[in-house]
Amino acid sequence: QYLADDAGVRYRQIRDDGDTDTVRVCYHPLAPTEYYENVEDGTHKVRLAYCTEGTWKSVVVDRTTIATRQNITALAQYGIDVTSETARYVVQYLADIEAQNPHPRIPRRRSIGRMGWIGNDFAPYLADVKYDGQDGYRSLYDSIAPAGDYEAWMACIREARKRDGHFRIQLAASFAAPVLGRLKALPFFCHLWGGAGAGKTVCLMACASVWGDPDAGRYMRTLNGTGAGTEAMAAFLCNLPLCLNELQSSRDRRDMDAVIYMLCEGQGKARSMRGGGLRDAGRWCTTILTNGEQPITTEVSGAGAILRTINLECDGAMFANPRALADALRMNYGHAGRDFVGRLRGISTDDLRARYAACADEIRAAGGTEDKQVYSAAYLLLADRLATEWIFQ
Repeated sequence: QYLADDAGVRYRQIRDDGDTDTVRVCYHPLAPTEYYENVEDGTHKVRLAYCTEGTWKSVVVDRTTIATRQNITALAQYGIDVTSETARYVVQYLADIEAQNPHPRIPRRRSIGRMGWIGNDFAPYLADVKYDGQDGYRSLYDSIAPAGDYEAWMACIREARKRDGHFRIQLAASFAAPVLGRLKALPFFCHLWGGAGAGKTVCLMACASVWGDPDAGRYMRTLNGTGAGTEAMAAFLCNLPLCLNELQSSRDRRDMDAVIYMLCEGQGKARSMRGGGLRDAGRWCTTILTNGEQPITTEVSGAGAILRTINLECDGAMFANPRALADALRMNYGHAGRDFVGRLRGISTDDLRARYAACADEIRAAGGTEDKQVYSAAYLLLADRLATEWIFQ
């Protein structure tokens, strides 16, 4: 009963007298192309494809958006032709198309909206699972993938680990993120600071390259963003490290204590929805890797902020040839993270917790460290040992 072509979608309605009326549904092509079921919470979404001004586009929306006349008008913000007058026709059209095109005509897929542990699986390393989250994180999601040659990456990183302890510690913080998630530990900061030319940005690139594309604006981001934006990014990464470059790019240096407290709480602020109730606050359990020309905490910082941070002062060049290393990292990345998580899935939680307790006991025996920093440092030591055993051998 539908006519769908380049001119749009029309509905052929049969009147009581037997004649046919043609009702305009929308003025451009519109069709559902994929349906998603989230593996974590079971919610459903749909990808709608549409063509305006000769260009095909698509958008993923909740099934509730296309289920009622009141909600479907929200599609107008994406350029889809739907108004309060045509809403009921568009709702009925999409429902009819779904009913008449079961899987596999219109595929049904498992999906995810965040990274990290989902049971004993780890996103994005799940088989046959697609991303159904916000398009704003599409580039970040796409950056978490392997590229280039694993051995070439390994050769660069092995040499750098042998050369500089500061780099080895921050690299361990990158590997520690999924370990924290597995043991449900509190997040903490690992901050590298020092003068220009030390190689701080290249160090952070190397830490990001464990998981994906280390270029700025891909996996590695900056501190020059809103608190809500940083919080949302932490919730998206969940059990992958949050790599934030250049402390001095933060718009208000005095607010860093608030950022530390916010990210180390491991959950976002409660916010109300327009229709009542609360939005999902978002949760994460990860490490936050930062760098800058100054320590991230100061003499006037709160004790809680200081204890949630490991400051590493770098007083010299960390790498023999930082430019060559950066070029190599841009071409080779993303293999070690998949490898590390695969090995981590094979170890029991009790065994992992016992190894962590042994690391904490070693550090505590050395003395002179507050308990919270012992806990954080123990995760770095554990992650370094696991990476040595499983990755760098």
